[in-house]
Amino acid sequence: MKARHQFCLAAGLCDTLTGLLLVVAPLFTLRLMMIPGEVAQPVLIRFIGAFVFGIGSAYLRPFLDADPARREQRFAGMLDVTAGARLAVGSFVTVAVLTGALHPMWATVAVTDLGLAAVQIVLLKRGVFARGP
Repeated sequence: MKARHQFCLAAGLCDTLTGLLLVVAPLFTLRLMMIPGEVAQPVLIRFIGAFVFGIGSAYLRPFLDADPARREQRFAGMLDVTAGARLAVGSFVTVAVLTGALHPMWATVAVTDLGLAAVQIVLLKRGVFARGP
């Protein structure tokens, strides 16, 4: 498996698992992330989990395509869309942490999302997925 696919697999599994855990056990998952959860309503954390699960599963979808050329196109499209979502989430969380609206440990989410978005943008700018399988 090529490094670009390993990146997508790792990001996808990380978010899919995190999202699933946030849906099933929101307060437990926040504790694992070292984020105090007593101020958040579990239903809102579950809603966030559903979104995180959706983003994570988007990374995994291209692996299901049997046609290698189409699979690479799907990877490129997925990275484009999820980079935008990660930029939006990372920016929001950064502002919320800096203004005191979210606990400082939420900064780990911002760093992760903004970091992954940056890597994805670089991969797309370099045409890594346009090179073919």
